[in-house]
Amino acid sequence: MPKKTEVPFIEEIPILLEEIREEDLVSPIGDIDSDTKSEKLVATADDHAKRLWTLSERFEAEAIKKMAEGVFSDSADGSVVAVVMRRSEICRNLFWIHIWEKLSATSLESSEIGIRSGWEIVELKRKEAGRPQSFGTVQVILGIPSFEKD
Repeated sequence: MPKKTEVPFIEEIPILLEEIREEDLVSPIGDIDSDTKSEKLVATADDHAKRLWTLSERFEAEAIKKMAEGVFSDSADGSVVAVVMRRSEICRNLFWIHIWEKLSATSLESSEIGIRSGWEIVELKRKEAGRPQSFGTVQVILGIPSFEKD
């Protein structure tokens, strides 16, 4: 029997994203802080961003489940949990890079953004954080179409 070759995770991501149906999307929680005017709506996440967020949430939930199972198991393997959690982090980082690329045509007063329920991307009126470094475009990595600049 031929040995199954393992596909690198970065090559597996587009396939996993394609399998996510609209009804399976996991929306972020939290509303815009309109009382203090510390957040301003700047965009709404597109379909690719929603799928990346959902995939990250799925991996995080899987890691948490594996950790809980490991507590009650004699053969707990922390490396499996670490791999799954790392996949969640990779998807979350790709999500934020994708969002920053979408916002690159807009002029933001701040360099910090967040996501809220309803897939709302908000600009945060704080000065602590900076724009994430890009490792190359998400579109090229995942083979998704680039954005039209308005």
